[in-house]
Amino acid sequence: MTTTIQVDEKTLKNLAALKQQLKARSYQEVIDILVSQRRKLPSSLFGMAKGSRAYSHPPEAEHAL
Repeated sequence: MTTTIQVDEKTLKNLAALKQQLKARSYQEVIDILVSQRRKLPSSLFGMAKGSRAYSHPPEAEHAL
């Protein structure tokens, strides 16, 4: 399904500049790229918060050699 959205001239110029920078074939592709980048999960959700040190368990007496 195709639809039309209304944007002001400044937004159109910004989309046109991004289309050229990204070498996109259409404004749809520009918008898809922007949405995809915005939704990208931050790396902090994958096991470690940004800038924190790796976690290590404290030694346990029963496992000491």
